[in-house]
Amino acid sequence: MVQHCYEKASKRVAFHASPPTQSAHFGPHSTNTILVFNQVKTNIGNAFNRHTGIFTAPFKGIYSFSISALAMRSKAAQIFILKNGNTIQHCYGQPPHSYVSCDMAVSMNKGEKVRPLLRQHTGVDNAGYLSTFSGMFEQE
Repeated sequence: MVQHCYEKASKRVAFHASPPTQSAHFGPHSTNTILVFNQVKTNIGNAFNRHTGIFTAPFKGIYSFSISALAMRSKAAQIFILKNGNTIQHCYGQPPHSYVSCDMAVSMNKGEKVRPLLRQHTGVDNAGYLSTFSGMFEQE
């Protein structure tokens, strides 16, 4: 019983991050670009890398992810969520200043990676810290 409780406590994983400043803009870029949310508010389990913007599953299980962003005044916002380089979710918002929000549950094996990608020629704004990326371990 004590071993089981310890194992459950050691599988606590959660992160929440935002762009570097409340006035940051991402894009538009001429190529698809990883969105790096480097202001980490929470990183329980240290599975989120603030330098690369990549989440790496520390163990097999179901994880939930959420991304929200504000489309730029003159550009649409198109964000892809990638798992190991493959698109698993597409989020889209039209200008001016529409809000994009996507939530997903993802089955992952240990070492698999999730990252947000901004589609070329689109952009997001972070006025007032409205753009965030978060995730957490749900269950085995």
